[in-house]
Amino acid sequence: HHYNHILTHSSMKKIFILALFTTLTVFSCFKAQAIDPPFSEGTIIANANIGFLPGIGVNASGEYVLVDYWWQGHFAVGGYAGYNIRTFRDNDIRYWYSCTSFMPRASYGINITEDFETHAGIMMGFCYRTASWHTQNLEDMDFRASFMFEMAGFAGARYRLTDFLYANAEFVFCSNFSPLGGIRPPYINVGLSFVF
Repeated sequence: HHYNHILTHSSMKKIFILALFTTLTVFSCFKAQAIDPPFSEGTIIANANIGFLPGIGVNASGEYVLVDYWWQGHFAVGGYAGYNIRTFRDNDIRYWYSCTSFMPRASYGINITEDFETHAGIMMGFCYRTASWHTQNLEDMDFRASFMFEMAGFAGARYRLTDFLYANAEFVFCSNFSPLGGIRPPYINVGLSFVF
């Protein structure tokens, strides 16, 4: 219930479905047109991002292109590590949440043009989550921590800045299973991708 003042889970889920639908529509629209060749098998993609909404965090991920020319694009597998923190006040109570996640990651991408790539994928793994809250005068305080299983879907795009450097943005919808509170709302990552 602490997330209700930002957006409900239902509305966030609709936003994620819309973002994923938009990405898939882009894929479909270019199906019959000339698309730039996909990243070749063996390509390594390293991502470094800052995450927003809710709170703020940092994350890094790496992917290895396992299959190229799978339909019009490339399929990559790799891993993700991230940390995010969020604080907010509800009346006289201040809440503080943090989450440290480690998840395998798989994605499918299409190079729409020589400089523009779109991708979507899934991640799942484990998160160590902490939650604490206290009243303004610190008379009532509590702290809890737990490990949880976490699943996420993401959709994003990369734009080439130099031969190997891309600007990167991803929309992520993440759900977890924890006694500290079920669903973590979506967040937006922006950063850089290094493609070798």
